[in-house]
Amino acid sequence: MSKSYTPPVADLLTYEESHSVQSGEWPNYIEAFGFTKEHIPELLKLVQDDIILKLFLDKEETEVPADIDPELAWAALIHAWRALAQLQATDFVDVAIQLLETYQFEWMMQEFPTVFKLIGPSAIEPLAAVLQDQSSERFERMTYSESLKHIGQEYPEERDRCVTYLTNTLENHQDNDPSLNGSLTWSLIDLKAVESAGVIEAAYAAESVDEMFAGSWPNVQVELGLKQREEFTEEELKPKLNPEFERMREMIEAFKRSRKPSALELGLPVDPSTYSLDDPSGFKTLLPDTARKNDSKKKGFDTTQKKGKKKGKKKR
Repeated sequence: MSKSYTPPVADLLTYEESHSVQSGEWPNYIEAFGFTKEHIPELLKLVQDDIILKLFLDKEETEVPADIDPELAWAALIHAWRALAQLQATDFVDVAIQLLETYQFEWMMQEFPTVFKLIGPSAIEPLAAVLQDQSSERFERMTYSESLKHIGQEYPEERDRCVTYLTNTLENHQDNDPSLNGSLTWSLIDLKAVESAGVIEAAYAAESVDEMFAGSWPNVQVELGLKQREEFTEEELKPKLNPEFERMREMIEAFKRSRKPSALELGLPVDPSTYSLDDPSGFKTLLPDTARKNDSKKKGFDTTQKKGKKKGKKKR
């Protein structure tokens, strides 16, 4: 496979896995590898390479050519999409959306908002289209919501356009998953979208918002600067858990109430000498007769065993 690529793109196949792959700080791929716009087509080929994608999914079960080290090559996918982002490769926008829709890798969901932010305003329209597409899964749509937020924050002149698309999507709150509505609300809060307060309120009034994202409606008003925290009680500011989380919380609380704390948990002194290592009185009377009879005859514990009676190979 490495023969399918030329340097410096081919160098990503052997770039050390530990080089900030799992950190928030990305290497400067343009400086480190000398990437230019001319390398974009080959980088696009790499991020769509079937073998690399399979390696990324399961490097233990993927067969690769002899000249490829699976322990390093799987990460080439990450390095390639980061390099494309730093090159502001607009051609990668549609490819990235297709990758996310097809593979739904968690790593993509984590990093693509940053990728789209680096690519810039040219990503807004494609992202808005898939964000409003009801056929897309909620997790991908949440990624698109966060991506538009990042672009709006990075490019203040595009902030209003991003707010409009996020708000228009939230207007269809009854057709959206509550978690998506929660993500949209949080994005609008981060963009200080006071103008969207009416749409947000309507979504909350219809109980269409997962409050685990942005809290209760009173909390949203505080975050947007429409109200002061002192105007609400703590109960009003507290988010309502969705039914699944509420049931889980109730089960945990019930378990805690039913369980008696140990002496250690209460901070009481514990003296190990008070615990006997001997069998409790009458313990052996509970054992079956055969167990009591064989108790002292177990191999290695019979001190009365006579010499010459050990089992083993006979001497000739």
